[in-house]
Amino acid sequence: MAFSCSLLDYLALRMGLTYLSDLRCAPVDAVQLGRILSAIQPQRFTEREWLDACEYITGRKAGSSVEAREFLFCFAAKRTA
Repeated sequence: MAFSCSLLDYLALRMGLTYLSDLRCAPVDAVQLGRILSAIQPQRFTEREWLDACEYITGRKAGSSVEAREFLFCFAAKRTA
């Protein structure tokens, strides 16, 4: 089952950001991002949405939705360290 909004829109909404670009351009609460990502069931969004979110937020291209989630979790973890 997919949400009616994209993964990027969902993340921005859940993080309370005004603009989608704030996910990439503004300081992001990495702990909050990690919590939100942990609560998302991977199948709720398409593979393309995971790949797009990963590239948009981290700047890295992933080969699969599993790899994209890993990159996003690593990105959040590095920002909290």
